[in-house]
Amino acid sequence: PLTGLSKPLPGIALLPNVSTSEIHDIKDTDLKFNWVNVSILDYDTEKQLWLVATDEREHSVFDM
Repeated sequence: PLTGLSKPLPGIALLPNVSTSEIHDIKDTDLKFNWVNVSILDYDTEKQLWLVATDEREHSVFDM
C-alpha cells in the first residue's frame, strides 16, 4: 500500500570532487569528477534537476 512517504532511490552520479561552494567555474580544467553512489531524493521538473545525497558519511547534497 502507498503510505505517502518518499524513500530515496539508489543511484550512481558523476559529481565534482569538491563541494559546490568551492566551484567558481564549472569549465575549470583542474576540476575533477568521480562516479559516486548516491541516494536520489527528488526531481524538480521545472529546473530538470535531480536532488541527490552522497552515500558517504558526509551527507553532501547536490542539485544536478
